[in-house]
Amino acid sequence: MAKFASFDSNGLPVAFYSGDIHGENIPTGAVEISHNDWLEFINNSGMRRWDGEKVVEYTPPLPMPTADDYRREIQNLIDTKAQEKDYDSGATLASYVSSTIPQWAAEAQAFVAWRDAVWLHALTELDKVQSGARSQPTIEGFLAELPTMEWP
Repeated sequence: MAKFASFDSNGLPVAFYSGDIHGENIPTGAVEISHNDWLEFINNSGMRRWDGEKVVEYTPPLPMPTADDYRREIQNLIDTKAQEKDYDSGATLASYVSSTIPQWAAEAQAFVAWRDAVWLHALTELDKVQSGARSQPTIEGFLAELPTMEWP
């Protein structure tokens, strides 16, 4: 028996109907599709759409990063920078700020100043995103605009 589907404005299916089950209760605007089209939708849920004539592949957009996604990647950047000098993490490196070993103290002081500049910039810009004052950047783009670290 004939199969029908309703689609949203992007051509994504929102409901399927069968003449056997729904009879005359199939909504106006539902499109008749072949059994093979129906199988394409069912077997590839969320990955197919209707282009007005046929089923076509669809790659859904990636979700926008959350504030936690940005924070996690920024912290990873900070910890990775500390690991360049063989410290376990940013927290470990920062703990050497009062070290009696001049090289370690200098590295820690430079690192803490950089870390603070990174977080100040990040939090200021993310507040702008949340208030609508700037568009939401990709994580990669956002990391690229952060201050750079210069080791002593």
